[in-house]
Amino acid sequence: MNDILQVPPQKPLTHKPVFGKYPMNQILRVQYDGYAWTTGIHTYSELRPVEGLRLAEGDLAQKYLKLIELYTQAGLQAAKLFGLELLEVQNNVLHFYKEGPDLESTAYDALCFSYVFTKVLYEVLAEDLGGHWRGFAICMDHGESIIVRRGRSANSSAISLGPSANRPAKRLLYSKTAAGHVEFPAGWAHQLLGRNAQGDWFSLNLRDSGNLPLLSRFENAELESQLRRAMLEVQRVRSLTNLSATPFVLAQGNSLIEQGRFSTDRPLSMSAICMRVDLDNFSSTVQAAFRQGEEAVEAVAKGFLKILEFGDYFEKKHYGVVRLPWGGDSVSFIIPPTGDLQAFRGKEWVGLLEEWQSFASNTTDGRRNKWDSVFRDVGWAIGMSYAEDGWCLVAPIETDSRKFLIAAGAPLSLASDAQNLGKAGEIVIHNTDYAAAYPILRKLFEKVAATDFWKSKDLTVEKIRLAAIEAGRSENTSKIEFVKKAATVSVPPPRPYSP
Repeated sequence: MNDILQVPPQKPLTHKPVFGKYPMNQILRVQYDGYAWTTGIHTYSELRPVEGLRLAEGDLAQKYLKLIELYTQAGLQAAKLFGLELLEVQNNVLHFYKEGPDLESTAYDALCFSYVFTKVLYEVLAEDLGGHWRGFAICMDHGESIIVRRGRSANSSAISLGPSANRPAKRLLYSKTAAGHVEFPAGWAHQLLGRNAQGDWFSLNLRDSGNLPLLSRFENAELESQLRRAMLEVQRVRSLTNLSATPFVLAQGNSLIEQGRFSTDRPLSMSAICMRVDLDNFSSTVQAAFRQGEEAVEAVAKGFLKILEFGDYFEKKHYGVVRLPWGGDSVSFIIPPTGDLQAFRGKEWVGLLEEWQSFASNTTDGRRNKWDSVFRDVGWAIGMSYAEDGWCLVAPIETDSRKFLIAAGAPLSLASDAQNLGKAGEIVIHNTDYAAAYPILRKLFEKVAATDFWKSKDLTVEKIRLAAIEAGRSENTSKIEFVKKAATVSVPPPRPYSP
């Protein structure tokens, strides 16, 4: 069993330590904000429900939340059996980690975990999901990385920066790992399995009876039985619970969640737009830093802290916002509209987008903020969606040592799909959001070919105002009307963000 799991309870801190470099155990177990250098295996697992479940509303959306809770609890139980840590919960993607410089022994534990976890999930969850089940896949890599931790609330994360964390995450994101399989770098195949491999990745079918002689080395009937019993017990307890949703009252959403008022049995119900942001080209920056050495990597960790701080600032500045946990360099904000809904959907959401896109170039006391001096070649790709009615559910998952905040609803799913289509500086929206936008705003978007999405580049409130004036010039019959409308497009003065 991994020594990480056997760290004795720590006394409460009497002061807040400075963000800095700490051992891995302290980053995960003690109230430290900072980063840890570590070598080990990053293992990502992806549950694949049908698309309709991701876009569901009402009881079906709540079933999705409870499915993620059961899946997460199963992952935690399996991780404990093989000495892995659960670092992040990104709804249907779980990020596990096993520290260990020796590839062979560490990979063996990760593969045993993968085999048992996959086998039991296919037996228990597949039956529970029925027609909503589309399989389960795992991808992993070994190497050096840095773990950044900030905060201990349900929306905090232990974020991994490094090529060994990024490669398997990206592979799963683009659905290149087949359901029922575990993938790892091809170079491991001969060392671990005595197999030859071609290409960059070796794919092992954990469900293929033809691989049984090979898979038998990962069998552990006793641990498999423990995991199965644990999952069935969670299902039994959940079947006794009466489900309901709590309507959202405009307040600091994450503060309410931290007060323990919500669960997957009683989630927070919101009507909101989801803004999903991703730091495009960040992975290349991190990879280059690891080639340059420790000083460059630690500069990235400290620069990334500034981004995390701005995320907290953005959440607290806009009343009612719920920020979900960071997943690497991506994060989602659930933002309830204020004032007139038609005006919010028509154009006012652009102010939120512009504020996020421009924070790096703001100045504090005449000086540029420093995070962009580290990340010079990156930019934010953003997806935003209210979908049809903005309906979202939010709830924390309770575990022995941590809470993990999760959410369901069409705005989250569509905003995530939109962001994946964007590049640095771009905003991507869904057909439903394009239709709800004012005509002047729609003129600034173009269709993303072969999709239901639209994109714009470097969109600002000022661009909308200028587009309205230009439209008035080109349409003489309604020139006065266009200019009047342009005058209603307010351009707030730039306000510097102070870290």
